[in-house]
Amino acid sequence: MTTRSLVIVNAAALIALIALIAVPSVGLFLVALALIVLPPWGRTYAERAVITGVILVGVIAIIFPRAGAIPLNRVSASALFGGLLVFAMLLRAIPNLRSLPMPRFNGVDAVAGLATVLVAAVPIKTFFGLTSEQAVASLYHTGWDNQGHFVPFANSVTQGGSQWLTADGSIAWNQWYPAVHTNLWSLAQVVVGTDSPNRISLVIPYAMWVALSFAACVGVFTWIAGDLAKVLARKAQFSNKGVSTAGLFAALGVALFGIFGSIQYLYSAGFTNFIMAVAVVAATSYLSAKKPESFGWFVLPLGALATVGLWTPLVVALVPAGIVIAIKLIRVKIWWGILWLVGVSAVALVTLISQADAVLGASESESTGDFNEALSSVGVGMTGFNLTLAMFAPLIAVFIGLSLWRRGLRVLAILLSAPVILSAGLAVIFMVGADSTGVSRLTSYYVLKSLNASLLLLIPVLAALGAIGLVLVVRHLGKLNAVFISVTAFVVGASTFGFIGFNANQLAANFDAAPGIAVALERDKWIDEPETGERIVQEARVAQQNPDFTPIAWQGVGTLENLWVLALTNVASSEQTRFYTELPEVPYGESALAEVTRYTYANPTSRIQLLWTSPEVGEGLQQWATSYPPDRVLTPEVVIP
Repeated sequence: MTTRSLVIVNAAALIALIALIAVPSVGLFLVALALIVLPPWGRTYAERAVITGVILVGVIAIIFPRAGAIPLNRVSASALFGGLLVFAMLLRAIPNLRSLPMPRFNGVDAVAGLATVLVAAVPIKTFFGLTSEQAVASLYHTGWDNQGHFVPFANSVTQGGSQWLTADGSIAWNQWYPAVHTNLWSLAQVVVGTDSPNRISLVIPYAMWVALSFAACVGVFTWIAGDLAKVLARKAQFSNKGVSTAGLFAALGVALFGIFGSIQYLYSAGFTNFIMAVAVVAATSYLSAKKPESFGWFVLPLGALATVGLWTPLVVALVPAGIVIAIKLIRVKIWWGILWLVGVSAVALVTLISQADAVLGASESESTGDFNEALSSVGVGMTGFNLTLAMFAPLIAVFIGLSLWRRGLRVLAILLSAPVILSAGLAVIFMVGADSTGVSRLTSYYVLKSLNASLLLLIPVLAALGAIGLVLVVRHLGKLNAVFISVTAFVVGASTFGFIGFNANQLAANFDAAPGIAVALERDKWIDEPETGERIVQEARVAQQNPDFTPIAWQGVGTLENLWVLALTNVASSEQTRFYTELPEVPYGESALAEVTRYTYANPTSRIQLLWTSPEVGEGLQQWATSYPPDRVLTPEVVIP
């Protein structure tokens, strides 16, 4: 890079930093853009963005751990985002890095960027301008885990940190579980949001940050597929045009999957942390395979720490990348490779032990075996995906790995196939727990989730190989036939998602809409029918008048509604959450009152408020509550507008 270019680059970074202080919302966008364009890593814009993303979530995992002591406010958030940009620019002072040119823009970058924008734009457009009631209705009905991830986001933003204080003094619910994603959203929110946010007002920002994170993951998968196809095409001695075409075909295939495919179910269900973990593992493994000595050595530890803080079991898929990098570094300099391996292994061991202790303590399990059984016994809640392909994913990965190995691409062979195989291996571990609890292996939530991770890691590889095959076919044909074959392949592929040639609102019998369309229609349906959200939000507004009291929506639909009301009222504690699950099924009556009585006697510091809408029900609850002092049980009325 010339001196003039370096001056321009530093000036752009300075403008972004000043904007971050003066106009935070604009500044955050400019800093994000600068981190995609200016740092001295990555040869293309998409590659640079992927590396920056892995570094960002890894740094968040280090600086803002779960239950960490560092405040989470506008100062610390601005210092994080701005400091990362300053660090990247300081690296430009190193002579070897100063000479690195600005990244090149290519077709894969364009497809990855467009896919990211499109995937984010649909839900953002949907939620933008909605009322909180409409947003809650949509999140409530489309994904049960939205509530679970909204809680730590709202807690961190309103309490200014990741160590949360509860009204009843017990440990906060979700305090010790993976928090990188919610800390990322919270850090961004405190930069662009108001100084004194109301928990209800955070529902729409939550939906926006989730959408952006999910879209970024789709962009990562798209770039990996396109870039891998180009690497393989060069190895196969394709022409420059053939290399570019293969990259475009692969990127387009994964982009279509991201927009219309089963991955959309995971987003809708609130499993964005899981998608982020898979994307980080995929990106870290692939980057480690491309240039282990150049940037794999620092990307891998950060990616591993981020994975632990997103979906902990999946970190096992990064072990092969660590081994490959250690071997590569040892071959360069023995002492450097050994030092790196010892340091990374020590950090990994400490992190895993501390995470295991925290999770086991929070779950009240006596051993890892008991914890595995508790997880594996969950037999509901997983979203749909191609289970057959997922079950065969490890075998396909073995075949692909052997093929690449024979062609001399040994590092790629290992680091493309091993994560797929190891993710499926997690499913086997969870199967043991499922068997011991009598849950079907193919309905166990964590078995299915592990298989889905294996499938998602395989998708970019399959797309890349499919693109290579398509180019091999069309390059032996005339231009007209090549265009015809390409268009046909695109139409057939898109039609399998149920979009081209079909009306999504008037589908034929036994024909389902593509997942991407289905979840969008589901969002719109509940936005147009916001009664549930209106009831929850109004109950939360009444409950906020006495935030230290555990709210119970007496005339609601049960546990999930109560959890949403509490999430919009105050910091949920583990005791409160457990209490909700121990209540009998709705409609609540004498047995529910008996459980309330038991809970209040067993927890002398607990306080309850029973929320009602019907005068007849309210009269009965008020009469029952007369036997309690008013500082223990309240019975406020909820007026639904």
